[in-house]
Amino acid sequence: MTERLYYIGDSGPFYYDDSGTAGAEGGTLSGENLQALLAEGSIKIGVSGVNAGHLMRRDDIESSIAAGAAASVSDAAYGAGWNGVTTVAPSKNAVYDKINSLSSSDKYVFDVEDYGAGTGASAATNTTAFQNAINAAEAAGGGIVLFGRGSYQFTTLTIDDPGVMLQGQGRAGTKLLTTDTTNNVITISRGIAVYSHGGIRDLTLYSTGNRTAGYIIHITANMSGGLIDNLQIGLHGGYDLGHGIYFNTTLWTLTNSSLEIPGPFKAIHLDGGNDNYFSKLWLRGDHSNDSGATGIYIQENGGSWFSDIEAVEFYYGIRIRPNAGEDVAWINMHNVLADSNDLKGLQIDPNSGNVYGLNFNSCWFASNGAGVGGVVATINGRGIGLSNAGIDGVYFVNPRVVNNGGHGIEVSNAVDVQINGGLFTGNSQQSPSGTAHGIVMNDNDEWQVNGVRSGQVAGRDNSQGYGLYIGAGCDDFIVTGSNFLTNVTGGISDNSTTTTKIIAKNFGNTVQERSYQFGVWESKNPGTVYLAPTDGFVHAYVTAPNPGDRGGAQLMIDGSNPPTTPRARCSVNDVGTVYIEWASLFGAVMAGEYWRINESDDAGAGVDVTVYWRPLY
Repeated sequence: MTERLYYIGDSGPFYYDDSGTAGAEGGTLSGENLQALLAEGSIKIGVSGVNAGHLMRRDDIESSIAAGAAASVSDAAYGAGWNGVTTVAPSKNAVYDKINSLSSSDKYVFDVEDYGAGTGASAATNTTAFQNAINAAEAAGGGIVLFGRGSYQFTTLTIDDPGVMLQGQGRAGTKLLTTDTTNNVITISRGIAVYSHGGIRDLTLYSTGNRTAGYIIHITANMSGGLIDNLQIGLHGGYDLGHGIYFNTTLWTLTNSSLEIPGPFKAIHLDGGNDNYFSKLWLRGDHSNDSGATGIYIQENGGSWFSDIEAVEFYYGIRIRPNAGEDVAWINMHNVLADSNDLKGLQIDPNSGNVYGLNFNSCWFASNGAGVGGVVATINGRGIGLSNAGIDGVYFVNPRVVNNGGHGIEVSNAVDVQINGGLFTGNSQQSPSGTAHGIVMNDNDEWQVNGVRSGQVAGRDNSQGYGLYIGAGCDDFIVTGSNFLTNVTGGISDNSTTTTKIIAKNFGNTVQERSYQFGVWESKNPGTVYLAPTDGFVHAYVTAPNPGDRGGAQLMIDGSNPPTTPRARCSVNDVGTVYIEWASLFGAVMAGEYWRINESDDAGAGVDVTVYWRPLY
């Protein structure tokens, strides 16, 4: 029996099965051989006597078909519960098939309901159906696993071959509800490295009750290059879900999505990998005031990009915390908002790991710990907090740091932190007026603040004490071109003792403006050649400790090693009735020149020569 189907007309569709025996070529067909096409199926028509197995043109065959009422398909041929997959016997040469099974492209679409899933089915039934559809897509080399409209219960799923995309009918259209409470819900993983070229899109993932552990989506290192788009995880005010999405992978994109993660959990967790892209995201906690509640948690990563994201109502909006042996590097955030969190908008505090090469461009850190709109009220609230060793290279461009509970930004024990432009105003919301400050730098090296405004803006209330507070342990820093006017206490409070600093051309200064700073006096040895690391000054003095002593000192400076050009000299003479017991010389040296003090002992026991160098920065 031939099983192929042939299309007849241009307005059908009608199909025939050439196994029929009734009728002769040119004869007529009985009306019972033609079945009406219903919404979910097609028909086969038994036809005999067709030359070489080909069907006549529609306009030729229509005249040979006798008029008559079409018989309906019997239940034996098409049961009410038929899923379009189970084989059924033909009845009157006509059976229903799924229309989409006739399309050559449908081999790439795997409808979960074709595998037994249903909105009213049990979690166990749906889990089996979902996984079978995923397995079929994997076996075919990839494809779309299609979910219909409605809510489906299930437990957990695994995708371990590339090219599988879980596709719903929109966030409001398709809701997948896990009944599991502790495990990872959807695991995307593989034993060997491959490009995923799959992902999840256009659906909502939620639960039927509170979850206490696990991730909703868990993606491991060997499945790179995937997409998560138009995804909703959780509902505001709903069940605890555990953590949101775990990434230890490369080249994934998460976009156009919302993650509502209540309780002490992370919405996004980066734990390895690099070159991931995150954009157009809404991340929200529930003000649980638990230190584990974090919008974006970066534990280890070699470079990822974030843009147009809001992280609100967590404990930390963003936290970067590598452990020993882990690095977080080359993180780039643009137009990211960390607002109304219970403690800090951004916290960078390595746990014995390293942080370097981080860029924050036009980001917003406001109302954290400010006690407004459900936010916890705490003087420890910060827009930005950096602390702990291991930070070397964090750069802020035009940040907006406004109305936080305590300091706007506080940096401690860090190297090479730069703030270029930006606005700091209205901070110290939960401390007595003037107690906390706009910018606080404690015990940091090689930092810069350039072109910022830290003070009252446009008539807004401003409770900051100082626009900039500099701690005693700071060294090697530059503050220039900034506006620190109209703070409660003053513009700048500089408590540092270093001389390697530049504070210049700022509004609201309460310290002396200097373009150059003197270093400390350094003791040197006569007769030794020195290379000047900076511009500076040499001071030497000569004493004749005993009667009859005579001698002197000579300062040699030039570009040779040793220097041979005399620049200054002095001498003492404690002989006879005319004597000089001490003398001194002073000379300037340019950076890169060699210098030496030559000592001469002309009579007696000799002279004593003391030499000092003072750098100029």
